[in-house]
Amino acid sequence: MVERLHSVSGRRVSRILAGVVVTVCAVTLSPPSATAQARQSQLVSARPAGWTPNVLDGQVDSVAQVGDVIVLGGTFTRAQNVGGSATGRARLLAFNATTGKLTGFNPGVDGQVTKVLSAGDGRTVYVGGSFRTVRGVSRPGLARVRVSDGAVISGFAPRLDGPVTDLRMSGGRLWVAGAFTHVGGAVQPALATVSASSGAYDPFMRLRFAEPQDGAPLQVSKMDVSPAGKLVAIGSFNQVGGYARPQIAMLTTGGGAAAVDWWQTDFYNEACDEEFPSIMRNVGFSPDGGYFVVVTTGGPRGPGTPCDESARWETGARGAGLWPTWVDYTGGDTAYSVAITGTAVYVGGHFRWENNPNGNNAQAEGAVSRPGIAALDPVNGLPFSWNPTRNPLGVGVLDLLATPSGLWVASDTDRIANQYHARIAFMPLSGGTGVRSTAAPGLPAKVYKQVGTSSTVNDFNGSRVTATSGGSGGGINWSTVRGAFMLNGTVYYGQSNGQLIRRPFRGGAYGSAVAVTGADRVVADSDWHDQIQSITSMFFDRGRLYYTLAGQSGLYFRYFTQQSDVVGAQQFTSARNSAFAQVKSGFYAGGKYCYSVATDGNLRCFSFAYGGVSGSPTVVSGPGVDRRDWRSGAMFAFQA
Repeated sequence: MVERLHSVSGRRVSRILAGVVVTVCAVTLSPPSATAQARQSQLVSARPAGWTPNVLDGQVDSVAQVGDVIVLGGTFTRAQNVGGSATGRARLLAFNATTGKLTGFNPGVDGQVTKVLSAGDGRTVYVGGSFRTVRGVSRPGLARVRVSDGAVISGFAPRLDGPVTDLRMSGGRLWVAGAFTHVGGAVQPALATVSASSGAYDPFMRLRFAEPQDGAPLQVSKMDVSPAGKLVAIGSFNQVGGYARPQIAMLTTGGGAAAVDWWQTDFYNEACDEEFPSIMRNVGFSPDGGYFVVVTTGGPRGPGTPCDESARWETGARGAGLWPTWVDYTGGDTAYSVAITGTAVYVGGHFRWENNPNGNNAQAEGAVSRPGIAALDPVNGLPFSWNPTRNPLGVGVLDLLATPSGLWVASDTDRIANQYHARIAFMPLSGGTGVRSTAAPGLPAKVYKQVGTSSTVNDFNGSRVTATSGGSGGGINWSTVRGAFMLNGTVYYGQSNGQLIRRPFRGGAYGSAVAVTGADRVVADSDWHDQIQSITSMFFDRGRLYYTLAGQSGLYFRYFTQQSDVVGAQQFTSARNSAFAQVKSGFYAGGKYCYSVATDGNLRCFSFAYGGVSGSPTVVSGPGVDRRDWRSGAMFAFQA
């Protein structure tokens, strides 16, 4: 993970209709939603459905759903039903979305299909790629095809002079990305709009993409559009409409013409390995459009770089020099695909690990094994426990499509979750896992103050302590504890031996102790465990585990995801204040970070907002205030 904060860590129809071109009259379409990814309430199952067909060669580059039919595009030439015989399917095929049975759809395309997109009428798809003909009809790079029989729609006849890499619908227009220079005779490189019904050039998009990366052809490689009409394009460009936009740009698609949005970052301006003149691989919006995630290649360069990682960006941010909300590094492997469901950010590629910022084509401290596919926590980018695994990795997972019933996984290999599913698999939502919300305690709160093996419970309203009663120490020697916090009925605390422990707790008895090591962690993070030995206070807020260290003036944090027990491999500094060096124990509740010091037993509180403290600390309780002494082994709060 990386943020623009101080870090103490270092660093890809029959036969009768064959060849028939179908003319369709103008129809009023109900355009598909700007984002093709469905919102889901939980993680999908890690076990694939057993009924999907097998694609027997090449690769699947794109997945689309049209009604009850799934359409695939790629470089393949053969496919089969489960238990059936191989049949020819040249770069386009379709099958039933619930039974997996191949349909008769077999247009025959003479080149790679990189993108299929539902036209929104429930009957046709747009097809983009590097082909020249579809069913013998000349349609260089872009066509519209009827799903029932593979007939080419004659009324849709665009003219492009180069390959198409991606397609989106927004504002009733079809957005076309690729490596072309002209559309319908007009000069319009890399990104254009065309009529959704005829394919004719639409001058709505007149902005020029320019200045390709050294050694790279000018192209927009991928794009996505938010429900509100914000378009994010990625590719080899460095300029859009005369504005510096290194490899990524946000456009507005409303009004009378496309415009460059005041959203700019230099994050992708840093060079990765020379063999990758452009590192951008894919981009996807969240279902609500509030944020998007970009995935890249580039080689292992470590924290602060844009190489071999997944990064979250906020759609509503404005200005120059913007920085990602979080970055998750693979340690040297490419991610090619992304699908966001609200619950998770699914990423696919040929990576081997996540949470591996210091890896150099090997696992480093904190690395979590996630072969080829992972589900990341949208809040902080750490991997959830979901881990179907893919072996062999191949080129990787090339497309992901989330639907209301599950997740489609398209690739160039034939095994997932140790089962044979050649190049296409479906991970159903049924049988998946829920992810609990992880809100920090509000006010008023119950504050447990632990001394030795005993405990007191203090009612705290944010400005004073209103009552104190006895509590359970759980038989724990709290004098050896290094900070504690409570989250969703579980108490977490550090120990003097460097372990982080969790125990169920409901305000009475403590459950069994379990060491927090992180799901499928490959290498223990010795830096983190060494730090635990010096922690004086600890609390959790919105995906971050904050802590203070003995004698140090920083309030630090690492990311933490409860669902998988994964702690981030990087440390960040949230705030600095000399008071933090004196902390003996502390807690957080409802916008207040409160702590004690060894010298006077007072409880002092800072106002805390996400990311740091403000103002000066105020004494709210203590021997001279209400006869309470707050010197303790550890404190933690939970919602009253």
